Amino acid sequence: MKKLRVTPGAALLPAAICVSGAWEFAALIAVAVLVHELGHYAALRLCGGEAGLVRVGFPGVTMEYGGLSYGGEAITAMAGPGASLALASAAALAGRMFGLDALYRLAGLSLIFAVFNLLPIYPLDGGRALFCAVAYIFGLSAAENTRSALSAALTAALLFAGALLTRASGNPTLLIAALWLASDALRRRANSRRAQKDMYLHSPPRVIYLRVP
Repeated sequence: MKKLRVTPGAALLPAAICVSGAWEFAALIAVAVLVHELGHYAALRLCGGEAGLVRVGFPGVTMEYGGLSYGGEAITAMAGPGASLALASAAALAGRMFGLDALYRLAGLSLIFAVFNLLPIYPLDGGRALFCAVAYIFGLSAAENTRSALSAALTAALLFAGALLTRASGNPTLLIAALWLASDALRRRANSRRAQKDMYLHSPPRVIYLRVP
């Protein structure tokens, strides 16, 4: 059963919009995010999966789902960037036809959104698709090791590039995105350790029986 949860971080974007007055930019982002998530949802339903909790927060919308094979999950992950690329192409074509700058900006936002989500960093779409491919070919353990090492290395590279870009141009967008990825990785690691600790504390004692011949 699908549920909607709005986290406290969701208030950050409306607050920033009210302060800056960038209503058109916010509307374009909302359209880009909606099309991206609809791409995920359409692929999920076509692959026979079931949508679960939908969480709205900073920096966007996430959807939990189940009932998919590795192939189905990879297709669902890549459908979001695919929908964003389709929107970017359609918006650019419409911008040329009607001469509207807003459509060109929508095309640019959708293109950036697609490229960023294709990075092989978990939990971005590219990272999820790569995880499924490695798990299918080499097994779950290899996929988890690949995910951890590659995500850590690329996140560190994004942090460095974001810091340089912020210093050079004053635009902190890439740095904020990299910080979000780093904080998400730390949160998932803490949750994993907590789950392992709870399993150890609450698991029943193991009894080993020795058979004497």
